[in-house]
Amino acid sequence: MSIRQKQTVTMSKDIGLPDTLMMIDDMPHPASFVNYKLVESMFESARQFAYYVAKNVEAQVEVARRLGEKPVFPDEELLPLCLKLLREAFGTSKYAELTEAQRLSVASRLKYDFNASNKQLARLLRVPLPAVDAMFPLSSQSRQQKRP
Repeated sequence: MSIRQKQTVTMSKDIGLPDTLMMIDDMPHPASFVNYKLVESMFESARQFAYYVAKNVEAQVEVARRLGEKPVFPDEELLPLCLKLLREAFGTSKYAELTEAQRLSVASRLKYDFNASNKQLARLLRVPLPAVDAMFPLSSQSRQQKRP
């Protein structure tokens, strides 16, 4: 591949491409960057792979669990999920309409299914942090132990 072609492919003047880069029709082949055998082994079929790629946060959690990891999500990703949970479980997306038991149910689901922290739960559910710490005291204790 000529220097100009490398610059076009990378859209950069820095053309430090690996020697093992495979090209197909002037495009880098994904196998040059991704261990596709590992990716294929994570899914039972191409259909399942496509399903999980198109799915949202729930898929990320499931894939992370399959890999033995605990995913951590920012509030921006958990908020739509929280609103979806509220609509599906209680038919509303307004926190003010929930009873204490319903808030506890949503908090538990976010905590155990999506690894939300106590501070995230307090922000997302608009509940005071001490109330969330009372619901999940072990998480509260571990946070306090990390303080200097």
